[in-house]
Amino acid sequence: MDIRRNIKILLWFNFLSYFIFSSPILVLYFNQILNSYTLSMSLYAIETIISAFFEIPVGIISDRIGRKKIMMIGAFFRFSSFVLFSLAHNYTLLLIGVCCAGFSSALASGNNDALLYDTLSTINQKEKYHQIYAKIVSCLQSGLFLGSIIGCVFAFYSLRLCLICSIISVFFAFILTYFITEPPQSCNQNSFLKQFLTALHEIWKRRRLKYITLADCLHYGFNEASYSFNSVFIKQFVPIWSLGLLKAVGHLFNAIGATLSNKVAKKFTIDKTAVLGLILDDLTNLISVLCNNFLTPFIRLFSPFVEGIHTPAVNTIIQNEIENDIRATTLSIISIISSVCYTLAALFIGVLADCFSPYLALLIAYVCGILCDCFGFKILKIAFFYLQTQKKNSKSSI
Repeated sequence: MDIRRNIKILLWFNFLSYFIFSSPILVLYFNQILNSYTLSMSLYAIETIISAFFEIPVGIISDRIGRKKIMMIGAFFRFSSFVLFSLAHNYTLLLIGVCCAGFSSALASGNNDALLYDTLSTINQKEKYHQIYAKIVSCLQSGLFLGSIIGCVFAFYSLRLCLICSIISVFFAFILTYFITEPPQSCNQNSFLKQFLTALHEIWKRRRLKYITLADCLHYGFNEASYSFNSVFIKQFVPIWSLGLLKAVGHLFNAIGATLSNKVAKKFTIDKTAVLGLILDDLTNLISVLCNNFLTPFIRLFSPFVEGIHTPAVNTIIQNEIENDIRATTLSIISIISSVCYTLAALFIGVLADCFSPYLALLIAYVCGILCDCFGFKILKIAFFYLQTQKKNSKSSI
């Protein structure tokens, strides 16, 4: 089988996996069944915990048994979660559903990106990773955009209908995984603990990997936690029904940004695209909060556009710095660091909002995010200078 077709399959897989109609209304669906926002939000918390718990073990297993099997299992559990959600009439079925969803996220995190990189490496096209990954992000966000728009229509008739219809596209995504060709990779014979410690050591000793990971994880923590809290702040400027529509438009802008990411990187270099993109993302959000008026939600729509540009660039830098036999393990470690940053930032923002106000909480969060991004940019320049010096010294010694 031609391994090149993995690329097309991954594009369609990501589109179909996220062409779901429940994204804007899922918490409302949970609340409709449970009649409690506390219980509804507890399901999100459990999903995050399950995903974080399995991140590293799944990454290690992926490096041992191959990418295709992990991808198939992950797609099956995602399909199962939507089936359980659509059938649920109580907390128990919803709980099993979010456990499946959390496990699916852990299986997909790191593994699917590693599959793409291994595929391109096999056909000697690693330099196209940024371009292809950007297309995958664009397909994913396009799926979310179309699904959110159609989901708003379905929601007028039934929230459960949104979940039932979502099963169809997720099922076809699962079927697609059968046609993936497993790329050749070196089998890692180290113990689980040694493989984990090796991956951790690689992150620490590689300067570019360490500092771009630090900048990206801190950015993710402050930015995603602020995004989760953003509706509390924005709802004072727009009707609540329009929040789902704004979210859908945000997915569209993210898809457009991802489409342009490779062109921007070619013009400004991938390092500048990554770190300046992180800074501009937080700066856009900071300006939207400082406006504090009806323009706030519309200014904020520029943020997902910038995110679509810098996300593939950051991912490409990280992928280029990782060894093949510990790729999924390393990506899982980075993912769990991001989750820890998100949890701490969410608590930080919540405490500030309770003690002062949502406005001040978001203001401080975005300022902290910009400072972290600037730190990452400065360190990345130092690391780049260090690598150039090392190369010159090695040449002169020869």
